Amino acid sequence: MQCFEHQGQKYIGINGKDYFLLRGYRVNYTKYIFVQVSGKTPLNKEDLPSKAWEIICTKAGGQRVWTAYVKNYFAYESAKDGGKWAFLGGTTLGSYFLAMKIMCRQMQMRMEEKDLQLIARQYASGERSHYRLEACADLGNSEADLILADFSGCFNETDANYILKKGEE
Repeated sequence: MQCFEHQGQKYIGINGKDYFLLRGYRVNYTKYIFVQVSGKTPLNKEDLPSKAWEIICTKAGGQRVWTAYVKNYFAYESAKDGGKWAFLGGTTLGSYFLAMKIMCRQMQMRMEEKDLQLIARQYASGERSHYRLEACADLGNSEADLILADFSGCFNETDANYILKKGEE
């Protein structure tokens, strides 16, 4: 997969086919984990880098839109011991909110939705940060960041408390 720009718009080449890139995110500067594209040529599962990818085709405003993603980054319910999870909302704020909400659910913590919105707003604005939360910039045309959360290894309630409550008990 290779991104390119034409007349101020971003596109992506996938398996020899070019698409308008609505959204595209990669980790470690090289590995794509999510693309959302539109174009005249269908995007097929065979076009994607591996069998770890899922693909969904929808229509938006008369255009076909293909959303392709590496499923283990978005499998919140089936993951046993965490891992790296990706959260993507309509905006960067929405992406942080999803990360906070899923973290609360996974850690069996109760927080009011308005408090989660405030915390998400603080992360999205840069007022707060944590090494386990990485904002991945959109390589496409949406400008909404994907949040990559590292819940692997020894992630525990102390980490969750620090992320959600700044270390407060």
